[in-house]
Amino acid sequence: MEMLKGVLITFDVILMIIFFGIAVYSVTRPKKKDTATAIVCGIVGVIIALNEAFIFLM
Repeated sequence: MEMLKGVLITFDVILMIIFFGIAVYSVTRPKKKDTATAIVCGIVGVIIALNEAFIFLM
C-alpha cells in the first residue's frame, strides 16, 4: 500500500506541474494571452493538489 501511495503521489505531482505550467505559459506567452485556459488549468491543478493531499493523509 505504501508503494502504491508513492506512485500515486509522484503521478499527481507530475500532472500538477504540467497543468500549472500550461496555465503559466498561456498567461505569459507574448502574442496571444489565453486566460480561459489558464483558469481551467489552474482549477485542475488545484484539484490534483487536493487529491494528492487526500492520498497523503490516507
